[in-house]
Amino acid sequence: MEFKEFENARLSLGLSVGDTCALVDSNKRSYARWRNKGDVPDEKFELLIETTKISKDDNKQLTASIDYLRVRFRTCQFQRIINEVMGLGNKPFISEVYSRYGYTGFESFNHINLYYAVDDDQQGTLIEMTGQGCREFEWYLINEQKRSWTDFFKKCYEFSSSFEDKHFDRKDFVRFTRIDIALDEHYSEIGNYDLGRLNEKKEAGLISRKAKKYRFIDCESNKKSDGKTIYFGTRQSDVMLSFYEKDYEQCAKLKLELSTYHKLYGLKNRYEIRLNGDASNKFIFDHIHKKTDIGLEAIKVLNYQLQVFEIKDSRRVLDIEWYSIFGVTDVVKFEMKPKYFPIGEKEYQWYERSVAGVRKRLEIIENITGKSRLEEIDELAEVKEKFRPQLDYLAEKYGVEILYD
Repeated sequence: MEFKEFENARLSLGLSVGDTCALVDSNKRSYARWRNKGDVPDEKFELLIETTKISKDDNKQLTASIDYLRVRFRTCQFQRIINEVMGLGNKPFISEVYSRYGYTGFESFNHINLYYAVDDDQQGTLIEMTGQGCREFEWYLINEQKRSWTDFFKKCYEFSSSFEDKHFDRKDFVRFTRIDIALDEHYSEIGNYDLGRLNEKKEAGLISRKAKKYRFIDCESNKKSDGKTIYFGTRQSDVMLSFYEKDYEQCAKLKLELSTYHKLYGLKNRYEIRLNGDASNKFIFDHIHKKTDIGLEAIKVLNYQLQVFEIKDSRRVLDIEWYSIFGVTDVVKFEMKPKYFPIGEKEYQWYERSVAGVRKRLEIIENITGKSRLEEIDELAEVKEKFRPQLDYLAEKYGVEILYD
């Protein structure tokens, strides 16, 4: 197999060369030889697939997960929220001057973001987690706190009890202003649902939908498909549905072949249900008080928003293919997909993808010209004050001392 495909697979998994060599029973010398030759033994690639592929329940067609979350609190006491609600008080958050969503304060720990107003309890504090942030937070929920998403949601409400002396609407103190539920359809060698057919049904009048806005996109770049995407609703809607071919989207992003992505991740389509405002808040409130299953409730929302039909014996009936996925309650499984992100991992990945090649070229230039500008640049480089808490945290963890000057 081509080394380039093997290398892109490694990068997509966030693995170092050393970790990869250990997984495939090899060493860095062999890795360098594969790179120079431009190919990798097939058995080594298969071993990488075997040791890293995402496990799944073959009896389930869909896997549900939380892929985005925003929670707003009517208090500026963001540190209490980090400590008491999120359970991340011992983590080195970075403070930055950054304005977004109308907030003036910003704290972040890897992919977990927190915005706050300096002196306005009404605007308060906002927790934001993207997909990677949700995966990272799940790692700490499971491995350090022995909690679930349900426990976290409950804690958000319980936190308001300590503010009884404040003049606010208790029901409005905590608001889940957005939640995205991702329903991932597992890749099947015998075939998956074709999103192009859904667009054809829309054109044929065989779809009934609540959303007024509809958009179908079939992207292509460099004569290769980037996949189909369908939107029902807009970002401002209470409910927006977004369906897309995740395998094509990720292959374009990670520069992988489809077959490699299917072997590594086992996914085909993603069906996202984005809930905003009252719809989001009610979804989580019902989950806590009615003990609903997040995956099943997401499918209920989808089925309420969208109905798909076919013509059979001159009659309009529910589409069998569509409802074989979304009409059966035992096809979905809600999962937490925890992922640990070591401090510095984002920077390592950025450096490897964007900087390492440039630095290598500059080193060669310096070998030719005899100049040493890189050494001068490195000597003058400084670590910004805002990053020092992270480095101090690591130094204490590993029992070493740091000299910044």
